[in-house]
Amino acid sequence: MIYKKHELSLSLNGDQVMHIARNASGAVVFRERSEKELKKAIDDYIKEQLYQEQLLEQKKLEKEAKKAKQEEVVPIEQITEAVVEKAEEAEETLVPQKRVTRGPDGKFISKSQLDTDEDLKKKGFWEKLTS
Repeated sequence: MIYKKHELSLSLNGDQVMHIARNASGAVVFRERSEKELKKAIDDYIKEQLYQEQLLEQKKLEKEAKKAKQEEVVPIEQITEAVVEKAEEAEETLVPQKRVTRGPDGKFISKSQLDTDEDLKKKGFWEKLTS
């Protein structure tokens, strides 16, 4: 017999006959001495689930109301002033970039390629030690 998505059946537990309820996957969820008690346990479980869902919904609504209350409507003038102030602060903290040189083909030229005058003459072992 199926009762509210649970399959009801009998089980022998030692010398006692127990009424059990299995869920959709076949696991025993409830075990009682009579069918009436078993149905009552299933009903109580469903009521508890509905109650928990209602509590969660109520908490969500309270949280959203609290969040909406905390958010204030700010005039556009204040927002633009804040943006301008942040932009001015950002300009003050900017670090100037070094000049980047490009070759005739438009690709970047590295600093080591630009400083080729000193590297044309390779240093020997003793020159490296003395300098």
